[in-house]
Amino acid sequence: MPHRMSIGEPVNDTWVLLHQIADSIDKCEDELFKKFNMMVQEYQVFRAMKYIEGAVTPTKITKFLDKNPNYVTFLIDRLEKKGLIERKRDLNDRRSLRLVITPKGERLYKKVSGPAEELPQQLLAILSREELPDFIKKLEIIRESTFKYRNIKDEDIIE
Repeated sequence: MPHRMSIGEPVNDTWVLLHQIADSIDKCEDELFKKFNMMVQEYQVFRAMKYIEGAVTPTKITKFLDKNPNYVTFLIDRLEKKGLIERKRDLNDRRSLRLVITPKGERLYKKVSGPAEELPQQLLAILSREELPDFIKKLEIIRESTFKYRNIKDEDIIE
């Protein structure tokens, strides 16, 4: 196991460790999704579409993922070109666009979601069921701190 570098200051050590964890998780996900010829971020769009209630719009996905709108458009374009999602005009408001997963996209999502759900189970198995709620609470506090720093309001996000 690699030795953790420490500069002796707990806040900075924590910050470095958080970055190392995020980078390592990204690499684990990249390796997993490469097997399905997908980008991690494409799967995140699928997952957002599954979690968002009501009509799924690019704006809702952008808020859900907390990503740049141009990047989300790029991802939606990629998924559409692959025939995995479609843009449809909203029936109630023809100016509005909604997104739907195609049958081909549903098949891929079902194929990928099992391994995608196993990865966090495997990586977080070192924490007991009893430890997880406190760990989640601490992570939520850190996330809220980042939102406060960025001046993001509750209405700017979809959880």
